[in-house]
Amino acid sequence: MLRMCVLTLLFLLPAAIVPAEVEWQVNGNLKLDSDPIDMTTSADGQRVFVLQENGKIQVLDAWGRPQESLDLDFAAEKIAVSPDGERLILNKGKEVQLVSLEFIKKIDISGSPFKGPDDAKVVVAVYSDFQ
Repeated sequence: MLRMCVLTLLFLLPAAIVPAEVEWQVNGNLKLDSDPIDMTTSADGQRVFVLQENGKIQVLDAWGRPQESLDLDFAAEKIAVSPDGERLILNKGKEVQLVSLEFIKKIDISGSPFKGPDDAKVVVAVYSDFQ
């Protein structure tokens, strides 16, 4: 019985190893202000966070276009993003710093009808727990 199992595995093993090929291309190069120390991506892949010297963090979109630059007073050595993408976790030695993120989008409403003062702040609330 053992001999039969070994022979079966020997015949099936070459079929399981299929040579594969990877196609790739460079989508662009980034020019940073200083050397990157560490980097991470958001869980949804929409943002890349590049940790640089002196606590500077550059936020890029999925295609590497700069979106934001954060200057923190914490010269971290490592960076991570929480699974929900709303917090950065920075580390230096025995110290960890949590930074809450809130991404604000500007919406061009010029020419749109409105009610109330021109400079009134608008909040868009998204309810995703419909039952």
